[in-house]
Amino acid sequence: MEFDRSATGAPAPGAELVVDALLGAAAPGDGLEHVRLHSSRRGAVAVLFLARQADAPVVAGCRDLCDRALRAEPLLRGWTLASCAEVAQLLGAVHPSTPDPS
Repeated sequence: MEFDRSATGAPAPGAELVVDALLGAAAPGDGLEHVRLHSSRRGAVAVLFLARQADAPVVAGCRDLCDRALRAEPLLRGWTLASCAEVAQLLGAVHPSTPDPS
């Protein structure tokens, strides 16, 4: 997922704050195991590792978790979730597993 902070105009908080916000906003049903994050001047790109038994569909659950984290952490006010997709979807777009029938 990609976070955009360009509209805030505030200095970027450290990656640790964003990871802590995501971990703190996670509920047991989210299935969040750990987070990898790269921050930049524009925002951050994160990968959330979820347990298979997560209650909600993966993308919807990630969006909800990110929205909760952004609302809960005052230093992330003004940040938005710019994109969210499953890694499997992204890999399928780059390396399709089935050959093109044409």
